[in-house]
Amino acid sequence: MKNISALSMLPVLALLLCSCHSGPPHTTIETNDGTYWARIECAGDIHFTEDSSAIKSISPYGYIEYKSNDKQVLIESDEQGQLSHELYRDGSRIPFDSAGKTFLAAAVKEMIALGLRPGNMQESEQEN
Repeated sequence: MKNISALSMLPVLALLLCSCHSGPPHTTIETNDGTYWARIECAGDIHFTEDSSAIKSISPYGYIEYKSNDKQVLIESDEQGQLSHELYRDGSRIPFDSAGKTFLAAAVKEMIALGLRPGNMQESEQEN
């Protein structure tokens, strides 16, 4: 009986393993020096604006999530590549207006300084 139940779980396990790798490539960058902590998690083909002050595009179903001591940015792309933005400072949501765009520009510059590069994100993990 134990062999039958173990064998019956193989298709479920195979399905779970396949679904974990079905999305765009995934990248994580994390740093922590004791006073400053930051983490970038992203997937998909990500491009910055020419002045590197915002995210110009992300491939469909891609995203970028940035968290630091006091900032959090989540930008997601839907099936048509349309971007949605969520910005937080000290846990409070910031509207995506001119002040929010200034906040995002500072966060993007921090992400670039941490090593995020435009284009197709490859699976990697880096710790500074």
